[in-house]
Amino acid sequence: MTERYSLSIREFGALTGFGRTAIYAALKDRRLFAKKLGKRTVILKEEAERFLKGLPDYDCRADKL
Repeated sequence: MTERYSLSIREFGALTGFGRTAIYAALKDRRLFAKKLGKRTVILKEEAERFLKGLPDYDCRADKL
């Protein structure tokens, strides 16, 4: 089987656990970039990795108020 280079919005959501609303918000805010071919929207694997690596680190001290 050949390696895939892109993920659909649904696949990206299933892989990351993010909902469609959060994904489309990141696309709208230009924090995440996608490609279009006709009606199909795909996220390149390299872009998915860049986006995930760019998310802020979790700070457990912020939870304690």
